[in-house]
Amino acid sequence: MKNFLLRLVFSAFCFVPFTSYTQTDSTHFDLGKIRLNKDFTQFITIKAADLEKIPFSNLDDAVKVWFYGHFSAEGNLVYVVDGNRITDINIYSIYDIEEITLVQNALVNLNGAVHEQQLVLVTTKKDKTGINVNGGSFLVNHKEATGLFHQYYFSANKKINNTNFGISAQYIRDISPAKNDTFLREPLNFDRFKLRGAFNTKINYLGNLSAYINYAPQVWDYKADTLDDFWKKNTNHHSTNELFNGGVNLNSKILKGLVNNLSANFNTNTKQEYVLREIYLLRLNPDSMGYYRKEDEKIKTISDLFLLRNNLSYHITIDGLTIAPALNFLFRFINHRYNFNGIDRSSKNFPSFEYKYRKSYNRLYIITPSIGVNYRSIFNLEVGLVKNISTLEGWEKESTTRNLPFFNSTIDVIKLAKEQSSSSLKLFLSYIKSEDFNDSIPSLSGLNNSIYDPFHNQDVFYNLDYRTSGNSLQLGSTLSLKNDLIRISYNNDKRYYSYQTFRKGWNNSRFEEDLTRKTSTHRLGIDFRISESVLMWRSGVSLINKKSEMIGKNSFYSYSPSDSNLTSFTAKMFTGGIVNRLAYKNISLGVDFMYLLGERRFTKEGFVFTKALIDSFVLQNLYLAYSYKNIEFYLSTRNIAESAESNLTDHRKFYGLGFKVGL
Repeated sequence: MKNFLLRLVFSAFCFVPFTSYTQTDSTHFDLGKIRLNKDFTQFITIKAADLEKIPFSNLDDAVKVWFYGHFSAEGNLVYVVDGNRITDINIYSIYDIEEITLVQNALVNLNGAVHEQQLVLVTTKKDKTGINVNGGSFLVNHKEATGLFHQYYFSANKKINNTNFGISAQYIRDISPAKNDTFLREPLNFDRFKLRGAFNTKINYLGNLSAYINYAPQVWDYKADTLDDFWKKNTNHHSTNELFNGGVNLNSKILKGLVNNLSANFNTNTKQEYVLREIYLLRLNPDSMGYYRKEDEKIKTISDLFLLRNNLSYHITIDGLTIAPALNFLFRFINHRYNFNGIDRSSKNFPSFEYKYRKSYNRLYIITPSIGVNYRSIFNLEVGLVKNISTLEGWEKESTTRNLPFFNSTIDVIKLAKEQSSSSLKLFLSYIKSEDFNDSIPSLSGLNNSIYDPFHNQDVFYNLDYRTSGNSLQLGSTLSLKNDLIRISYNNDKRYYSYQTFRKGWNNSRFEEDLTRKTSTHRLGIDFRISESVLMWRSGVSLINKKSEMIGKNSFYSYSPSDSNLTSFTAKMFTGGIVNRLAYKNISLGVDFMYLLGERRFTKEGFVFTKALIDSFVLQNLYLAYSYKNIEFYLSTRNIAESAESNLTDHRKFYGLGFKVGL
């Protein structure tokens, strides 16, 4: 009894329980600041195995056809991996991932999916064994130019008694080919490595302990010349990224029904850029002939993210009625550092030197008490409060909302009438008063995303005060027939949020914004699936419509104020995808289509703007695979057919071969 009391007191003090082991909870989604019961949550899930034969370096490109089509483009998806907000999902290899889930619930706003972003949960593989080798090489065609895309992967995993451990490594070579002419000396390309080590073990009187480490170094290059009537410019751009991610997790059972999960996660991204520009004046006037200028810039950005989370939950069930209170604590620390060194030399002036150093950091403390009540698989109601207990000063103290209430409810109307039915009709409703916790963090630079700079535009405006808050409401329904043979789902995501910005610049100038944005996104999805011993077939089609309206005012004051009222607008577009996966005996096939209807584009001729509505279609993925025992070979293509005016992709076409070997 004495030992038990000592363990209980120590557990309460350091959030680490010391009794019997419990398995990692697979019945809930861990969003980071709160957990949701899977049986009462609307979601879309992809098996990572359905994406392994597709050539991509950015996971966003592979999943958007499954989720919200064009509206799931890069920058609109926020990733949480095993409960932790991640710096960049592309530090993980697709071969180390088990499944990918988009959560359709208003509570995603708690975990960084602010404004119009969507929250995606990634579950990594935990119990792999043996040796696996995957690889593929692809011919990339872009604007009459060709290049090569490579992806190769190796992993080794072993289980000894109650301990699993393993390592993996992946190499990716991506390129955006362009014609080799006198102006392009090296097309945009990068080489990326992904290294991972992980283990999990069962420890008596402690629980399930897991740890992992990821490291992704990357080299990014571009060399080109530009020429006009007056100038010739030679540009050499070389950058390196080093992304590191590591963490530990302890999942334990304190008493019957009382479970604790403690995790710590650290991310750091170091980016160094080297830019060399040589500028020659070709002709302007006789006195300036022969003018030469050389700009040499070195930029270094370091960004750190540390997360400490603890979730203490309890559940008790009496005659099918379950009551589940929970308390979640989160501490987050973000630290940015920026260094700039520049030398400007010219043939007419002495060299000039420029040095800049900036840093910013943010600490956040959040507690989230909640309580859920559910009756069997029929009904669920959850209410809670997100409380910001951080120390705030200045403008943050006045503008930050400390208490953010939420609720989440689900009812299955078919099982309410007949609990043993093989069909179900679930109705979902969720709401939260939201606040932007400034979760923006840097990522690896790809071929299509801009280089992240947390101090962007701070040369002109500094002392940036920025706050966004609002409300989010989601309602939906899912009809499942014949044990999920056919699933029809509908979701409506309504968000209302406001921006308040104040920026102070030079010469007593300042810029103020006060904007309000309303969005309503509708998604209709139909899925069909068969899972038999020799036949597996899954097909899905989605239709997404989004309406948005922005109303507000911005003001720029230099020496005299000048107000500019923004015009309200409404945008209507339809997008979605058609996905198919078919496996019969040793043969498997994948075919994916994506579309965008009613896109508004403006063209300008002189002072006249012309509006056009554009419809876009693309055959995004097509592959055919054959497997024999532990060996698989496949032919795969990407973006091979696309409408002429489409902006759904970057217009690169991939054709290649790949393999998979398991030992």
